[in-house]
Amino acid sequence: MPQADGIEVAVQLEADWALHGVPIVFLTSLITAEEAKDGRRVYGHRILLKPTSSSELIELVEQSLPCCAEA
Repeated sequence: MPQADGIEVAVQLEADWALHGVPIVFLTSLITAEEAKDGRRVYGHRILLKPTSSSELIELVEQSLPCCAEA
């Protein structure tokens, strides 16, 4: 992203009272597969390693949404 990186955007979202608590999924190629598999998070938000399949992305997004997460 030309103006800000994902962490900066996440910080801005967290600071906005209307958007605070919105689930964020980081999609990155800047970590290793081992780091991605160990459940690593950025400021509490989930990380998915590029390249990924659309089904993996959809699954992680659904897991992150309160309305879709299993109880």
